[in-house]
Amino acid sequence: MPPTAPSLAPRRADAPLRVSRAIDIAASPERVWALVGDFGELGYLGALVAGSEIIRGRNNRVGAQRLIVLGDGGRIRETLTARRPQRRFLAYRMDDGPLPVIGYRATIRVAPIAGGSRVAWSGRFRGAGDDAFAAGLVGGIYEAGLAALKAAAER
Repeated sequence: MPPTAPSLAPRRADAPLRVSRAIDIAASPERVWALVGDFGELGYLGALVAGSEIIRGRNNRVGAQRLIVLGDGGRIRETLTARRPQRRFLAYRMDDGPLPVIGYRATIRVAPIAGGSRVAWSGRFRGAGDDAFAAGLVGGIYEAGLAALKAAAER
């Protein structure tokens, strides 16, 4: 399954935008979770991320903060808000970064399917300006991240 197509459904002016993408991966849920479920380690993203480190708290514990350095030098600070390894689920929020979003919160889920895993990445936020641009940018990040995860997991 290729990443799912974007959609911007009609919404109330004060309602958050919602962006979701999913991809099927020919690898076990355990293998995929071992990559994506480690909050502090984003090496599977390859060139998309220059580096990441836990800057506060303990990795994989609710409240842990990570600093992500992007390939272009931009920096994103995120906090882990939920992690349930048995369900292969994590949630986080963006505290600071260059993206044109406000109140960004996201979840990542890994589910078993015939022949491998399905990974779903979903986010909610308000656009800081042009909603369609913000949603398209976040959707593009999800698509690139899921494609990199698929490549790493299927090696």
